[in-house]
Amino acid sequence: MRLGLALGLGAAMTLFSVGGAWAQAAAGAAFAEDSEYLRSYAADLVNAGAANARGWTGRGVTVAVFDTGIAGWSSEFRGKLLTGYDAVTGRLMLGSYDVGWHGTFVAGLIAAARNGSGVEGIAYDATLLPIRIIDADGAMSLSDRQLAAGIRYATGRASAFNKCWNSSTTIAEIIKAELQAALGAAG
Repeated sequence: MRLGLALGLGAAMTLFSVGGAWAQAAAGAAFAEDSEYLRSYAADLVNAGAANARGWTGRGVTVAVFDTGIAGWSSEFRGKLLTGYDAVTGRLMLGSYDVGWHGTFVAGLIAAARNGSGVEGIAYDATLLPIRIIDADGAMSLSDRQLAAGIRYATGRASAFNKCWNSSTTIAEIIKAELQAALGAAG
């Protein structure tokens, strides 16, 4: 199945309400919308500063990022990456690993560090669990079994899942194909 990799800011916005899972930082934590925050268009766009000012920073939360991997060499991810899983190869992902950079971009929107440089994520204190499901060319060609293995790996390790993929196949096309197959109809 060919996938168009589209950024889902709506998905990023819902991270703050995933079953009330976002941990609250220590009471009285100060937050200011500094230049790093203002460079982070996604954080500013969803008004993350209001949540951050209340202490909701993602501390204690792990987000599984189902995408192309995460390049962990950046200071934005220092100490934030757990050992991930490559559902395409069935192997653990140790260290910095991203075959298409989209996963790194998404991870930055979610949890880039509040460190005074670059940008900061919406939940800048969260931990990240990379799950690679997409190839460098933007294709998601894994089987249901491979995808399920990635989901199983993330289950129990992450309290929130982020996915940024879609399909060029519509539900109507899938239903039509299944009906035709079931009825033995040709096209």
